[in-house]
Amino acid sequence: MSGRVSKSVKSRPKISEECRQGVASLVAKFGFEMPRCSACFKANQPSCVVAEGKQRCDFCISKKYHGCDFGGVSAQACTHPSFSSGDFSNCFVQMLV
Repeated sequence: MSGRVSKSVKSRPKISEECRQGVASLVAKFGFEMPRCSACFKANQPSCVVAEGKQRCDFCISKKYHGCDFGGVSAQACTHPSFSSGDFSNCFVQMLV
């Protein structure tokens, strides 16, 4: 297999820690407070600050968390079998954990 051509893999540039912290501080400065997302709740953060049009809070941006659920129940959670059966008791427990 010496005749194979190796292709270079182009990947997105890594976002630096300083840039991520800068974005998080801008969100914290100009955003508005929402009920805490599950990550902020687990980390015992006093608040969860979100900028308009963003999908993650300042804490999730700074920690590189991609599953921020500050807006309540996500679309993925709504596909859980407990939603279709009408049993919502487990959903609220999952949101707080």
